[in-house]
Amino acid sequence: MPQEPLRRVLAWPRGPRGLILYGDSGQGKTRSACLLLRQLVDAGVRCEAIHAVAFGDEIATRFSRFEGTAWLKRYERAEALLFDDLGKEPATERVQTELFGLVERRTAQFRPIIVTTQLAPDELAERYTGHVADALIRRLREFCEPVQFPLTKTTLGV
Repeated sequence: MPQEPLRRVLAWPRGPRGLILYGDSGQGKTRSACLLLRQLVDAGVRCEAIHAVAFGDEIATRFSRFEGTAWLKRYERAEALLFDDLGKEPATERVQTELFGLVERRTAQFRPIIVTTQLAPDELAERYTGHVADALIRRLREFCEPVQFPLTKTTLGV
């Protein structure tokens, strides 16, 4: 695992500004984020974690049963939230709207989000569309400190 990004993640000064860990698959982003969450839990912080694909699946399921709002409260109220693999969730308008709503409510309440993604900040802006895209990316940039993990030779086209 790359030591410099890991050191930055584990040295995160808990507060309203979260982290966005980005880089190629297999570089240790999720493992680093989980180690950070373990530190937080050991310190008595109430944490939640969800994978982007599960988030998208649950949006469809929960809202079809009229349970969506109550289900999202769990992630909204956590003292720290790990959102793993941002950009892998289904790109439906509903999923993007609920993701933006979650990010908006958390940032308005100064609750940090730790995000992992294979997409660089500029690529994230290209991933999202519609009326929430600009606002979602703006909040992530404003409320999350970026931590880049190494790029592999495959990404660099070598």
